[in-house]
Amino acid sequence: MPDIPLSETRWQTRNNQLALAALNQIRPSVDRFIERYGAHRIGVVIGTSTSGISEGEQAIRQWVQESKIPSAYDYKMQEMGAPADFVATL
Repeated sequence: MPDIPLSETRWQTRNNQLALAALNQIRPSVDRFIERYGAHRIGVVIGTSTSGISEGEQAIRQWVQESKIPSAYDYKMQEMGAPADFVATL
């Protein structure tokens, strides 16, 4: 899986790694469309039902065991639009 090039905790999810792997496969086409139409006219639509759920499960596990949320957890990881926001940010 590719490393996430953004440092904010909210982007560090397995779903975003999968989205980046897919984006890397079509990046030349995306870049051509951005060059032709401008980034402001390119949209990102991604559907997911598991956005950041693995990270949320780990956070709950630590909360139950240690009464604290992991410092590497951000609730924004679990928002349904998180992978689309991530790809749009790249």
